[in-house]
Amino acid sequence: MSRILLILFFLASACESNRPPNKTFDQPFDPQIIAKLPIYDSLTRTLIEYYPFIQQPDEQETYSMYRFSTDSAVFFGRLGPERSAKVRQYIQQLGKGFIRGCQIYKDSTVKIFIRDFYSGELNMDVGERLSYFPNPGTMTRRKAPNKDTVLTKNWLYWISLDDAEIF
Repeated sequence: MSRILLILFFLASACESNRPPNKTFDQPFDPQIIAKLPIYDSLTRTLIEYYPFIQQPDEQETYSMYRFSTDSAVFFGRLGPERSAKVRQYIQQLGKGFIRGCQIYKDSTVKIFIRDFYSGELNMDVGERLSYFPNPGTMTRRKAPNKDTVLTKNWLYWISLDDAEIF
């Protein structure tokens, strides 16, 4: 029995993770994102108000997801001209590099995808996100290797780290 435990110990100690545990917190929170929180807040409240227009047709889904680069025609087509103009105004105010898409949940929780990039130093994909929780009691804090900071009672800014994907 002790031989089996010893073998298991050596096997476990030989396994390496690609994820450097202490490097997780080297990615700083972007002060520009934090400064733009009032714009994100206005955009989010507008998206929640317009949710009946942009909801995906599948009633089984708990959220609707849009990437503004690839899903723009569908997203803005569902909104119509007036509502589209209002949403586009907020996106333009945020500026390039400050929003890629969003997930809007039926419970009015909203996740905003800000940017994603590859970190060669970490050999990881890094994603910056904002999450809006209409009910602060439902806010889910992120666990390592991810990192987060509570901006307000409803807003969480978080950085996700994922193993780099080859394709």
